[in-house]
Amino acid sequence: AYGGLASSLVEAMNEIIDKEKEVWESDMETKKEHEEFHVDESWNTFVRRADGSVTSILNEFCVEGEFDGGFFSNYIAHSYRTDTGKEIAFSEIVKDENKFYDILIPKMKDYIDYAKKNLYAIDADTDEQELKTEIKGLIDSGECTWTLDPFGLTVWVNAYTVLPEAMSATVRFSDDSNGEVFAEEFSKGAKDEWITQIPYYVGSYYDMDDSGKEAYTAASEIIEMKEVEGGEEYYINGMHVSFDGYTENFNTINPGGTNYYDIFLLHRAGGTILLENHDEYDKYYINTYTLNGDGINMIDSTGAGFAFSEDDTYGHMDTFEPYYIPVDISKFAVVVNSEAGEGTAAEFGVDEYGHIVNM
Repeated sequence: AYGGLASSLVEAMNEIIDKEKEVWESDMETKKEHEEFHVDESWNTFVRRADGSVTSILNEFCVEGEFDGGFFSNYIAHSYRTDTGKEIAFSEIVKDENKFYDILIPKMKDYIDYAKKNLYAIDADTDEQELKTEIKGLIDSGECTWTLDPFGLTVWVNAYTVLPEAMSATVRFSDDSNGEVFAEEFSKGAKDEWITQIPYYVGSYYDMDDSGKEAYTAASEIIEMKEVEGGEEYYINGMHVSFDGYTENFNTINPGGTNYYDIFLLHRAGGTILLENHDEYDKYYINTYTLNGDGINMIDSTGAGFAFSEDDTYGHMDTFEPYYIPVDISKFAVVVNSEAGEGTAAEFGVDEYGHIVNM
């Protein structure tokens, strides 16, 4: 339906593939000198916003099990006008850069000072003006990327830029109380009901209940290890959720037979729900959790997963089954588990309380 957008997304895909190839070839050269090394990398792309006006995607490249923070993450992002596929420039969204940085930099400073205390046990007092100059330079050069989210503009900072670990910070549309920072086309055009994906390693900052208070949520797989003949084997045993000071672990039904989780924030009726989709031994599961002042609470679960296509898009990938990322908050396409082992197509929705409902 959107030819220009389709072409832009293919260009973004090819950019990611080229960078992935470059990293892979470099890793293989390293392995020639160090045969004992193993490669453990992930390249995951997340849809941050997709509506009639804006489509914004984020790719998170992560090398796991290395460096000070346990992993090394880099980011690639693109934001497009949905109708034409034309890429949106930072200058089109932010009409007053100084006021934008006046809001962004104190948020970054708070996290950097916290992280340095946590990583190195030192009291840090980051200089805001120096940080502003550094971040502005990184954004201007394209070394620091950003996404246009349903609730504001998020800046994604690569590991070993201002910290050994990657980080993000969001200037929300609600932070711009006088309408001086953002062009109205973007700040006024965003809907208050939205769904967005959370990247695994740096989480998301947003207003959880439209109160003006910023909340933080991150979620990722719980990785465990077991002894096997000839060594050790790692497997996924659930999902870890961090939200506004609360943390919870939710275990899988079949440890060891679970694939990666796809995690979404769904915001409606002044509240936020975490929705996750995963599969275990070819059975699919969708679970919902409320995020509020009571913490993280599991609300509902169903034996279904997001609908997928059996089209072999790339020809050479026999097992490739792309599934549909939900962008419509009112309903999404799913495949329901059946005893026969074949899924049944359906449409599900999630009400304001987190309950999964048939559409």
